[in-house]
Amino acid sequence: MKPLNEMTVEEDKTERTFTWHAHRLSGIIIILLLGFHTISVLTERGATIDSIQSRIGNADYIIINVLMLLIVLFHGLNGVRLMAYEVIDRIWPTKDGITSQETTMNLRKKRKMKHLVTLTLLLIGTLLTLYGTSFLVLLKMKAA
Repeated sequence: MKPLNEMTVEEDKTERTFTWHAHRLSGIIIILLLGFHTISVLTERGATIDSIQSRIGNADYIIINVLMLLIVLFHGLNGVRLMAYEVIDRIWPTKDGITSQETTMNLRKKRKMKHLVTLTLLLIGTLLTLYGTSFLVLLKMKAA
């Protein structure tokens, strides 16, 4: 990564390209998984407490749900992150091709705020993942 004083406006814009595409891809995956889940629930006949408990006790069920949790958390928190980045870009505007002292200072401020937003959301995501995973493990232990 370049030092902040050497970073151009174009590099600042292209920095978000990967997460923007990952956000779209995670949305598509969520739609597909939700569709498969809906179909499996609707086609299951005679769902009883015993069948639900046996499904919860299945390791594959836990793994799929943890993966779904991770994808949904990434998608939601990355959406919040992208919105926060847009707000930051409006607070400290920069113009393409201009390398003035003010633009360099704005890029530094933007970069620091974006790092703070990313780290905060990463912490929230980690805590929510631990909470959700422990909940699924407790359900599995209770079902066993």
